Amino acid sequence: MPYPDETTYRACVGTGEDQPGWISDPNNILDRLDESVTLFDRQARFVYLNEAGIRPFGRPVEQLLGKTPWELLPSTPPSSLRLALEAVVAGGEKTTATTFIASLGRWYQADVYPHPIGALVLARDITERRRADDALRSSEARFRSMIEFAPDAILIYDPALGSMVDVNAEAERLFGKSRTEILGSSPLDLSAAVQRDGLPAAALVGELVRRIVEEQALDFEWMIETKTGPVLVEVRARRLPETDPPLLLATMLDITARKRAHEQLAEMQRLEAVARLAGGVAHDFNNLLTIILGGAQMVLNDLSLTDRVRPDIVTIVDAAERAALVTRQLLAFARKQEVRPLLLDVSDYVDRMRPVLGRLVGEDVDITLDLARPLGSLLIDPAHVEQIVLNLAANARDAMPRGGHLTIATANVFLDHEYQRLHNGVPPGRYVMLTVSDTGEGIPEAVKPHIFEPFFTTKSLNRGTGLGLATVHGIVQQNLGHIWVYSEPGLGTSFKLYFPIADESAVATASRPPDPEEHGGTETLLLVEDDDGVRQFLRRALQRGGYTVLEARNAGEALLIFEQHTGPIGLVVTDVVMPRMTGPQLVARLRALRAELRVVYVSGYSEDRLDTASSSANEAFLPKPISVDALLRCVRDVLDR
Repeated sequence: MPYPDETTYRACVGTGEDQPGWISDPNNILDRLDESVTLFDRQARFVYLNEAGIRPFGRPVEQLLGKTPWELLPSTPPSSLRLALEAVVAGGEKTTATTFIASLGRWYQADVYPHPIGALVLARDITERRRADDALRSSEARFRSMIEFAPDAILIYDPALGSMVDVNAEAERLFGKSRTEILGSSPLDLSAAVQRDGLPAAALVGELVRRIVEEQALDFEWMIETKTGPVLVEVRARRLPETDPPLLLATMLDITARKRAHEQLAEMQRLEAVARLAGGVAHDFNNLLTIILGGAQMVLNDLSLTDRVRPDIVTIVDAAERAALVTRQLLAFARKQEVRPLLLDVSDYVDRMRPVLGRLVGEDVDITLDLARPLGSLLIDPAHVEQIVLNLAANARDAMPRGGHLTIATANVFLDHEYQRLHNGVPPGRYVMLTVSDTGEGIPEAVKPHIFEPFFTTKSLNRGTGLGLATVHGIVQQNLGHIWVYSEPGLGTSFKLYFPIADESAVATASRPPDPEEHGGTETLLLVEDDDGVRQFLRRALQRGGYTVLEARNAGEALLIFEQHTGPIGLVVTDVVMPRMTGPQLVARLRALRAELRVVYVSGYSEDRLDTASSSANEAFLPKPISVDALLRCVRDVLDR
């Protein structure tokens, strides 16, 4: 507001004894102001104060006139207001000062104007505004700290500028770039050119930004480009409220490891389902092979060496044995194959396989064996090691049709918690690593998810069944191991298999008794089998060995026969899985009648025995398909124990 001139001042303050005018006028307009209006002489003493100017001092105006502010507030140190007032009184220009009066606990902002008699000061209490400003600054500092220390990368994008305008420290770490490098970048600058669905990022960004600007909250997965390569992130994008032009906020979380773990888990679950199917198929197929193979062998034993149909029967036996090999591969894939684990040094075993490997892969493939010694011992069936190495070597050979290099290596390794996190919960610990690498054509990305599926193959019909890698996978799982595949098209493939090292002090091995020379006998046996064809074959085979056979189609019939038969029963041959009562349950009932009863279990896969059958010294397990010789040897073995 304009301040009074000399004439007005004289009229207002008067001279001598009379001081009428607007100073003493109760209707003085200046007293109605919230702003303090004070007039100082050249000694910086109060000449005039309006009501707002008097109020902070809490004294009558008579006690203020003629005094300086610092006389009234002696504890207040020199302030910017005092310095400004002294400077203006001394002839300086108009100035503004902010000061804190400690005795009042208030902040004031004052405009100091030159005046003919000294200085005119217009002051206002800004304490609340200062507090609001301090609170805002504190809030902004807390918000900034939250942004900077947030576990997710945070970026703020200005669509009008087409660039990032703010990022936090986690964003710098994620992209591997400094704040300066990220600011000014567009979304396309930070994105992988091709997204996971195969679409170019350039075709997607514009629509995403438009939807977010229209205040749609979007959550989606996105491939970004970092200093170390493409990374998959989970993006949560929002428009910041009350921003014009609009600003978009995006948080990013690296989900590469989590996505990989989910995909591995889904793959494991899918393979588990296929494994159950494969095990069931193999179980049923083994019943049929028992009949075919056993019947053909019995016919073959009855034929003379010069019989004209003998070659045909030999062909049937050979075909049945090859079919039995397929079922064993299925059972290995399904982890239902009978195993006989031994303490084994894989390096020594692979070294002994060198001649076989040479014949398998051919002369145009060079073989390097990089075998660690000493190597931790594994508790594993030697046949499993042989199947793994031969299947992977054959797979490598087929991947190198024009020759190449095959490397088989072993090593002692320790897998830590970080490996566990990235590889779907593989337990940390000491492992033996078996690596089979080739320099072949590699595995295309589209094919890689399917390589362990049974019957999946990219080879021609006469080059493979599609069971090789499925068998390897099944064996690895059966031995509590883990398999990892790395491949690049044109650069080759590397299979890394990890098996837990055995605690040798906890391993007890039992030697198998020698096969008896005579496989037949004259004892009476009880045969229990629900499959008619299998039961008939087993009966004929046992009878050919000289045994008397009592037949039962189920456990109920077997119990009745056992109770009613007056003579001794030397041994029970029973299937493991039967309707209403399993083989082990039947044996438990029979042993309640005769504890020393001897038993031979038969089944399509060994899981039946592992889950339900005991391991008594008076019993044995015989997997299907069953040959005549194997059946007679096993029965004689148990009877002679």
